[in-house]
Amino acid sequence: MEIQNIILVCVIGYLIGSIQPSYLIGKLKGIDIREHGSKNAGAANITMNFGWAVGIFTGILDMLKAAVAVHLVKYFITLEPFNLLAADSFNTLPFLAGAFAVIGHNYPFYMNFKGGKGTASAIGLMIGFDPLWGVILIGVIISSTIITNYLVSGTVSIYMVMISLAVFKYAQTEIIVMSILLGALGIYKHRMNFKRVLDGSEPTFRGTL
Repeated sequence: MEIQNIILVCVIGYLIGSIQPSYLIGKLKGIDIREHGSKNAGAANITMNFGWAVGIFTGILDMLKAAVAVHLVKYFITLEPFNLLAADSFNTLPFLAGAFAVIGHNYPFYMNFKGGKGTASAIGLMIGFDPLWGVILIGVIISSTIITNYLVSGTVSIYMVMISLAVFKYAQTEIIVMSILLGALGIYKHRMNFKRVLDGSEPTFRGTL
């Protein structure tokens, strides 16, 4: 893979990922979502502040943007008639685009790099890259959250599944490395949630119903 192609894909993914539905919805309602609730620009905090309907809508948009980044690279850049990227990049570069969509979601430049935590966008990456497993990840996060009563456990579960797929199904070094890094980033972004779970102050799933 040529370096300019890698940079192009990273920029595409990052810019698409940096579109922040939660921030824009908050602004439409007259607030900066990062100053309310958990102070996170993501679907979970939107749910806490504006209810499940708005939260689910936001989460869907967060998933879609990562899926769009994957498909944009996969179908409009690597295939005819565009064919800008080599065929040997067909798997790696679309995954990279989705990974950078997650990074864009977490660190949008126009929000002083203070965005969300990337869970929904990580699922969107998988929906775009491997639709069946993307749907399975939705089931994984829902079931894990219901069983443990904490959303953060669902987040850990989806990254464990993603890394397992990278190792045992896709078996490409680049995708394995990206999956591990995304998992590490996801856990890092949720570090305060883990701390609150331990001290008993983390909001529970059933407590938000």
